[in-house]
Amino acid sequence: MPLIYGEGWKTFRRLQEEIVKHNNDATIFAWNPDGSLQNHKLCSIFAPSPKMLSGSSRIIFWNQAVYNPEFLVTNKGLRLEDYISIIPGPHYVQFVGVFTMADKRMAVGIRISKVGPNVYFRQSRPLELMPNEQRPRLPRTTSDILHLGTHHPSRANLRYHVSRAFSVSTDVGDCVRSVVPEALWDHAEDCFFFEPPQPVRALHCARILNGEEVSFVILCQPVDLSRWKYFILDSSQGLGEAMRARIFQRRSCSRL
Repeated sequence: MPLIYGEGWKTFRRLQEEIVKHNNDATIFAWNPDGSLQNHKLCSIFAPSPKMLSGSSRIIFWNQAVYNPEFLVTNKGLRLEDYISIIPGPHYVQFVGVFTMADKRMAVGIRISKVGPNVYFRQSRPLELMPNEQRPRLPRTTSDILHLGTHHPSRANLRYHVSRAFSVSTDVGDCVRSVVPEALWDHAEDCFFFEPPQPVRALHCARILNGEEVSFVILCQPVDLSRWKYFILDSSQGLGEAMRARIFQRRSCSRL
């Protein structure tokens, strides 16, 4: 390997950074963690060593250009102009290619976790195989601009957002239809991140009670680092419906 990429354990990461600057083939992220990452829940989007890519020879480039995101390495991580899919669980998945063997073709993805507004890290888990090579066309639930960490996350950085999040119960999380703003909502953990001076957060929820759909909106706003205020609005009719429409059409709400 040319010394232009340096020496030591960072060499292979620098090589991968150079590759993604000139090529948007997402299969470079199709690697499986080994035992060296077993004590880490989250890790870098880049493989720590070439051997972790050794089992990826049957994973190929998406045959449709629209499935291959544009990459840009920044000081915030790997910036992708793309969107992330959500599979049942729910879990965030970034699709990276197609697995081929004989007559089988399956979509391949990596599980990722949201750790802040539009910031994600890869989970230290094996590649995710989907039963069909067609990339799922799930609802767009995140911003088009995403940042995937290129270094192992520090515990301090992870605690910063999680300790200040506004969480809802699983029962409420299961009936969420829409959120504002999307960048601050974590679908996997059912919580809003604390990120002042962002506006009010809003959840549009709907569930079936006694055979009828009941619709409501939860409005919440951070007061300080440890306190939130919230308001539940019946949006099934009248003023509540008008307010819900206004908030979710404009995709913003300035105050409670």
